[in-house]
Amino acid sequence: MMNFDTALKSQRNTNAKLNSDNEGYNPDMKTPLGIEKHASIVYTITVFYQVQEEICASCFKCMVLSVREDGGMLHYDIMDGKTKRFTVVHNVNDHEAKCSCKMFEMVGPLKYVVNRWTKDASLKATFEIDGVIYDQNGPKDEKKMLLNKVWSDIHCCMDMAGSNMEQLTAFSQVINEQKQLLL
Repeated sequence: MMNFDTALKSQRNTNAKLNSDNEGYNPDMKTPLGIEKHASIVYTITVFYQVQEEICASCFKCMVLSVREDGGMLHYDIMDGKTKRFTVVHNVNDHEAKCSCKMFEMVGPLKYVVNRWTKDASLKATFEIDGVIYDQNGPKDEKKMLLNKVWSDIHCCMDMAGSNMEQLTAFSQVINEQKQLLL
């Protein structure tokens, strides 16, 4: 049991470090598109780079062959490079989109984002703490999740300030002001 606890603690520390590194890092944007900026905020850095590749490919390699409307549904025929054809169906009324390539799950708007690839995925724990069982598919303990997010934000701010005394002092003042408000 001791090895399991040590391995779990090590995994959590590594995950916290990766999250902290990720929070303080702003990747370069390759396009002026809002979807790329949105992806940089939502996804982990590793997944963001994969999504960024897809965004760039769609901008520079894809071509719309035709668009047709059929009862509130827009059908787009897309050519990817010179070999692959895809069809995107956009339901204008429901604001839903589906593509034969199935990439909306990775690069689409927030409702198409698969949670496991996001920065917040680790906030949805699947273990027991203080008698509370956290299950990603079950009911969420919003308080615990918010506490995790606050701690993550605090660690992120401390990492970004680094050894810069001016920034650390300013951050400390903000924290102390909030503490006084709570008291």
